[in-house]
Amino acid sequence: MQDKTKEEILKELQELRAAYHSLKSLYEEDINNRNQSKEAFSQGESKYRLLAENISDVIWTLDNDYCFTYISPSIYQLRGITSEEAIRESIQDTMPPHSQEVVQKAIAKGKENEKAKNYVPVKVEIEQYHKDGHLIWVEITIRAMLDDHGKKIGYVGISRDITENKQTEKALNESLNLFNGLIKKVPVGIYILCIRADMQMEFEYVSDRWCEIHQVKREDVLTDISNVLRMLHKDEIENFLKLNEEVVRDQKNFLWEGRFVIEGEIRWFRIESVPVNYGNDYIRWYGVVQDVTKRKQSELALRQSEQNFRTLADMAKIIISIVSVENREKYLYVNDEWTNTLEYSKKEAQELNPIDVLTPESNQQVMEFADKRVQGLKVPSSYEITVVTKSGKLKYLDFSSTIINFDNQKAFLTTAIDITEHKKLLKALSESESNLRELNAQKDKFFSIIAHDLKNPFNAILGFSELLVEQINERNYTGIDQYATVIKQSSQRAFDLLINLLEWARAQTDTLVFDPESFNLKDLINENITILSSNANQKAITFNQDIPDEVFVFADKQMISVVLRNLISNAIKFTQKGGEINISVKKSEKEILISVIDNGIGIEPERIQNLFHINKSISTPGTNNEQGTGLGLILCKEFVEKHSGKIWAESKPGKGTVFYFTLHSEVDRK
Repeated sequence: MQDKTKEEILKELQELRAAYHSLKSLYEEDINNRNQSKEAFSQGESKYRLLAENISDVIWTLDNDYCFTYISPSIYQLRGITSEEAIRESIQDTMPPHSQEVVQKAIAKGKENEKAKNYVPVKVEIEQYHKDGHLIWVEITIRAMLDDHGKKIGYVGISRDITENKQTEKALNESLNLFNGLIKKVPVGIYILCIRADMQMEFEYVSDRWCEIHQVKREDVLTDISNVLRMLHKDEIENFLKLNEEVVRDQKNFLWEGRFVIEGEIRWFRIESVPVNYGNDYIRWYGVVQDVTKRKQSELALRQSEQNFRTLADMAKIIISIVSVENREKYLYVNDEWTNTLEYSKKEAQELNPIDVLTPESNQQVMEFADKRVQGLKVPSSYEITVVTKSGKLKYLDFSSTIINFDNQKAFLTTAIDITEHKKLLKALSESESNLRELNAQKDKFFSIIAHDLKNPFNAILGFSELLVEQINERNYTGIDQYATVIKQSSQRAFDLLINLLEWARAQTDTLVFDPESFNLKDLINENITILSSNANQKAITFNQDIPDEVFVFADKQMISVVLRNLISNAIKFTQKGGEINISVKKSEKEILISVIDNGIGIEPERIQNLFHINKSISTPGTNNEQGTGLGLILCKEFVEKHSGKIWAESKPGKGTVFYFTLHSEVDRK
């Protein structure tokens, strides 16, 4: 090895110095990057915890042994326990057995995914225990947590309260069952169709009758709407699609009659629907389909044979009339169905001006379309009109017309179908939901009274009876008279409540017999004052009467007794000690007005209008903390209205309340 020159050694030293500075720079950059990563990780962790602790969903983590390592504070809103309490639980302890099975299956599925290196989240819906013992519905989403090297270090999950969604889903299913029960009885097919702005269409629902009319399977239609569209007659497709585009654009009612080809046979259908806009270019169409092939066939037969026209027209179950094109003020012919529907004889029809049976709105529409038809302009094949019968009834008709030769002159041949019942059915369907809500409210109130107000008196009876037995056994008789008094009052309250419940239930189920008779109302009022006198005496309340000696009414004595007893009892309940109750009876020519007036605490104006509604009625404690249910006034309203009477209240807070009700006098029995 040769000795290096001074220049070579200096050059190597310079190269070493440059390498040193380069390594030092790389090291300092690495240290800086590590510090930045550590700071970013710290900030990310802080943001994660801030997010986890401020959202309503519960975020939690598990280690590989499925033990909780973190639970966000929102667990308190979900299950009524703190994060510290929850983290000590095992995940299995938080749920009933059937939900444990669901979670175990989800974990097994997750493990299979992990083996395939597929770390997609697994989502399940389960029930979990709330701290107070009831079950809540929770949606759980869980996925594996991986470290920087892709190794699984545990699981992260999100729990979301879906109890309200589940309850809504249950209520919706119940309403749907009721809806399905109703539509099975109607003779037309019912459907719900979704149409978007881009004219993409899909069926959401079709009834059994709809499937029967189209002779298709429900699943074939719901999965592919083209299974129905391809049934359209080739000459109807353009008009049908054009009308669809028009009504979607203008969001107006859809009405169409046309031909379908069903298993090689031409059938005429009438389709009618109304739109409901849900926003975002998303519209549902609620509609009905009716097979009108027979009507169309009848119309064609009438055009083909004028000789057989009158016979066929009178046999047809459609409304037919003929009016001259030149002189539109008289009928040339009406068939039997016309006379049955409009209630005029054929002789009377000859004297009628056709516009006399039309409402003003329909008259304008019919005349407008008649003029267009004469001019050869296009008019709807059929449309809806309203007519007034001889007896003044309003009826809805599905109306159509054409021009024919009749008795050597041009005439309008009009055909119509009475769709009045069909319109009533559509209205009944829309009203059924509100009626169902009212029935559910009554049911909830009834069960609330049974579960709460009927239980409380028996709790008092049982509790004080037990104390009474214990003191008697110990020969300690101090205060047992007070216990006996509480037991008696609680028993009386439970008995009164049971009577009201039974009477109300009988009224709701129409098993309550209405048995009117003639009796003196004053005697009945005095009987009820006597029954309730002990309650009044406890509060030193005095009764005043302004009642004629003989006030005879024709009514159900038992029902009116219940009304009086409830109103007088209410007056006692809300009158202070030493107060007064005035009972007044005023007789007019046709009715009797009964008033129960107290000078008690009164009722707030906003509560007056809800006193007689079971779904809004709220009981208020009396001046001696007497308890009630609010059912008594509901029962009063039922019984007074059974007598075709009225009941109402007037009150000023702090001044007292007046309850009024009316009955027919004995001479006005009708």
